[in-house]
Parts: sequence; C-alpha cells; structure tokens
Amino acid sequence: MVHSEPSEEQRKQHIDALRAAISVPTDAEALRLLRAHDWDLNRAASAYFDGAELPPESETAPPVPPAAAPASTTALTTVPAPVPAQIPHTSPTRSPTPRWLLALLSPFRFVWSFISRLTQSLLNAIGGPARLIEAAPGETPTHRFLNFFDDKYGPQRPSFLTTSYLQALQSAHSQLKFLLVYIHSESHRLTPAFVRQVISNPTFISAVDDSVLSWAGSITQRDAAAVQSALRVPALPFLAIVAAPSRTSSDLSRANFGTVLSIRAGSSALVGGAEGTAAWIARVVQRHSHILTAIRQQRVDRENARLLREQQDAEYAAALVADRLAEQKAAEEREKEEGEQRRKEELQIRRDRKREALGEEPEKGPGIASVVLRLPDGSRVGRRFSKDEALEKVFDWAEVNRVDIEVACLVVAFPRKSFRYPEDADITIERAGLFPSCMLLLEERSSDA
Repeated sequence: MVHSEPSEEQRKQHIDALRAAISVPTDAEALRLLRAHDWDLNRAASAYFDGAELPPESETAPPVPPAAAPASTTALTTVPAPVPAQIPHTSPTRSPTPRWLLALLSPFRFVWSFISRLTQSLLNAIGGPARLIEAAPGETPTHRFLNFFDDKYGPQRPSFLTTSYLQALQSAHSQLKFLLVYIHSESHRLTPAFVRQVISNPTFISAVDDSVLSWAGSITQRDAAAVQSALRVPALPFLAIVAAPSRTSSDLSRANFGTVLSIRAGSSALVGGAEGTAAWIARVVQRHSHILTAIRQQRVDRENARLLREQQDAEYAAALVADRLAEQKAAEEREKEEGEQRRKEELQIRRDRKREALGEEPEKGPGIASVVLRLPDGSRVGRRFSKDEALEKVFDWAEVNRVDIEVACLVVAFPRKSFRYPEDADITIERAGLFPSCMLLLEERSSDA
C-alpha cells in the first residue's frame, strides 16, 4: 500500500531524523530513500545499512492524487527519468526494526559508515584503483583501462572499441549500429560479480559482438566520467544502449553524447545474468531498429541524389561540349561558305577583268594561231591569238571560260605537251607549238607534274 505524501514539516522532521541516524550525504538522497520506503524511518535505515542501492529519482517521485479520487486512494504517478530506461528497485522487503533497537544502534552505525568512507578515500589516495588503471600500459585512457581490465579479469570480454567515447559514437554512426556503453567502477562492491556473471560470460559477449558496437571506461578517467555525467548514470555497474548522433564534437564540453535508448544499472543489472542481459540487448535493438533503418534510407537517398547530380552534371557537361562542337562546326561551315563565296566573287571579278584585257579577237591571217579548248563538259571553245603573244593570254582566255587554271593544266595531245600557270605563262604561243593551230585539253594538275 502506498502512503500519501506527508506535509512539508513532517518531511523535514523525517529527513533530519534519518540523517541523524545514518550518514546520507544530502537531504535529496534522504528524501529519495524515505519515499522509496513509504516514509518508514526504520525500513529506510535498514535498507541503507543492508547495502541496498539508492533508488533513482524517477522511482521516488511524490504521488499525485487524481482529481476525482478520495485522498485515501491516491495513485502513484511516476515522473519520467532523464533517460528512456526505467531501473527497477530490487531492495529486499524486510520486517520493520523496532524503534528502540534502531535508536540504540544508530551511534555505532554512524561510526561504522564514517570509518568505511574514510578508509575508501585513503585507499584511493595512496594508490587505489585509479592509480592502478592510470599506470596500466596504453597510449590512451581507453587502452589503459582495457589493459588493466584484461590483466585483472582476463581477456574474456566483448570487443570494446579502443577509441575515445566520441570516436566510438562516430564508428557506431558510420557502421549503422547502436553503441553499448559499460561504465566500470573498480571500487564498487557489485563490480566483481557483474564482471564474472555478465561481462565475461560467452553468451553476453556473443550478443554484444553480433548486434552492437561496445565501449567501456572507468569512472576514474576523464572520458568515462564525462559519459557518466552526460548519461546521468543512476547507479553502478551501468550498461546503456545509445543511438549515436549524426554529428559529434571532439570537445567533451560541447559534445552530443547520443540518445540513451535503455539502461541496466545497479543491482538490477545482475538480474537474469548474462542471458537476461543478452535478451535485453536483443529487445532494445529490435524495438529501435527503425532508427537505423531511417538512417540507412537517408544515406541511400543522399547517395542516389549524389549519383543523380553527378549524372546530371556529366550530361550537362557533355551537352556543353556538344554545343561547343556544333557551334565550332557551324562557324567553320559559315567561314568556309563565306570564304568560298568570297573566292567566287574574286574569281568572277578577275575573270571580268581578264575578259576586258583580252580585247578583240584578231582576224585570220599570217602570224595568227587558231586555238581550240575542250572543256570538262565536252563542249569546245575556240579563239585566235597572235603567235607572238605569251601563253598567259591563253591561260586568261581559259579562265574566262570558267577553267580553274590554278588546279588544271593545258595539254597538247600529240606530241604531248603540258603547260602550267604561272610557270609557263611567259612562253610565246609559237614557241609552245600552238601555231598555226592546236587542240588543248584540260587535266588536273598533279603535285609532281
């Protein structure tokens, strides 16, 4: 049966009485311990001296009565914890200790608690677990802790990453896996049993290495201490399954330590042993697999978008090259056409001038040669020239008749003679053998002619 919350004055009296009997460090912890035991001073003190774990704040929130229910039937409403997982309180139920006996033993219990805490502090100061871990070989704090762990407990453990915690988060994000985090305290009373029953158990090792990445650290080192604070570790030993953020910072003070999906802490971490912990890992991974599926799909979408952009860029670049080639070819064609047009215009102008320069055809008579030119289309043209005129006149006459004298030569069939312009332009008609008459043929000029 859950008792109603006492008044403010009654709460203060209970807290003062409990702190006077046992060495609870703060009022807040005394308040949590009293709420966990229904404000029964005897049960709270007994549980404390029996070594029960201090319950997390989420389990000891004050009850909130429903609006329509009577005060005697108020329901307990639990305030959400800072992390997703809820840690069950497993303190054993004990019969109430008589008040007179509790009052009689209170001084002795206070002295014993004080001596225990002082002894632990002295051990740590003169070379306890912290110094042992720091003295272990290894380049980084994680290396040193794992070497210390292997030397003390043996190499039977999961394949903990040897990087820093933030680098482990990056590895988990890149490999699309969750990260199992183990926070170790060498001085905690439950640590030996937890390592033996869970961490070093083959069932647990197989479950971890097959489904998640894992990282471990000691609270005596800065990295793990920052993780302990950021993940709000309620009790030790501590296991958590964390979803890595998409971006991390190398600065611990600004880093995103990930999203805690579920935890097992304190004595509840031993419940079910390795098999129970392995089953817990499987359940959490299965329950939150949609997170990794969404990240994987985002990566596929980004990769497809990247490939599409690359394809579009390649197609655009190819189109630009094709356009440039087409423009270049079109420019060359235009230049060629324009050049050809200019050449034809220049040729026509030259032919007109040469037609005028030829003058009137001389009449038949002594010293006049009759020349016939056979054109490429089979037609014939004839003209008379003075035998003393140079062959240049004949070349001009042939050009007036649309013969390209730069690529063709004038040929006499028998005896065979070939005349080229401008090499033979100065030879007279008589000397060339065209007097008194001849037939000229056209042949394409060869390079070795």
